[in-house]
Amino acid sequence: MKITLTKPDKSKWPFTLINKQRESTSISEIIGNDFDFYFKIFHSVYLDKNDLGNLSHHELNKLYQDSPKTAFDQLLVGATLMGQGVPEDLCINHHFYQRVLWRELFEGKGLIFKAEANPDVLRSKFNGSFPSNLYGLVNYGFDCFEIKELSKLLVDYGYENLICYYDFLSSGLLGEVNNVEDAEQQFTIKSNDSPSLIIGKQPPYGSTPNYIWTEDKSFLIWSDYDLPYSFIGCNDYFRSVVYKSTLEYLEVSPATTYAFLAPDAYGA
Repeated sequence: MKITLTKPDKSKWPFTLINKQRESTSISEIIGNDFDFYFKIFHSVYLDKNDLGNLSHHELNKLYQDSPKTAFDQLLVGATLMGQGVPEDLCINHHFYQRVLWRELFEGKGLIFKAEANPDVLRSKFNGSFPSNLYGLVNYGFDCFEIKELSKLLVDYGYENLICYYDFLSSGLLGEVNNVEDAEQQFTIKSNDSPSLIIGKQPPYGSTPNYIWTEDKSFLIWSDYDLPYSFIGCNDYFRSVVYKSTLEYLEVSPATTYAFLAPDAYGA
């Protein structure tokens, strides 16, 4: 399925919602405050059912430091402290992995699961390092199963033209384009196309669009390269569609921060 990338008109909606000055870290700065409802979508976390050990990433790093095999292994020292993204073989070997809800992880550590939930808060309850068999808490964008669920959600909503926008530069994927001038691109998915066959498979390959919206301005989905969650602003009907999905979400306000709230500021 051929998709034509075009340059976005930054003078039109939804770009007019964006506060370029970023005076705060509230989601209203990036998706506006005119929607009736807002959601924070937590991207999926997985437990490796074949890895029953309890090694923390601190302990894995110690193993790397004691006997690094290659220069690449040495680069992993320190990086794994933060946790791991979604497994590369998730879509193929999904039977090896069990989905774990953020709510389960937070409540299991005696924390209230609320709008400001983020990996840093949870990591502080794991003595600063996640278990080695826990994947996804540092993942950005929708994984293959979430893309299918998102596609179903969009089809159930009954969109006509779905627009996807990528900022290659901010996503660290400038290699997908020839120059900085072409760093921002968008494309349109028609109602007779399948979003699941397009989103995540078009350039930049394997990443979620920064913005997804429809021409009727009834909803706006925002994802960021550095965040393991996305945000949605929408009308009442789209809200009812989200309710029926298997995505993990919390209803939030436009004042909700998209930044990581420090553990000591999060509370219980």
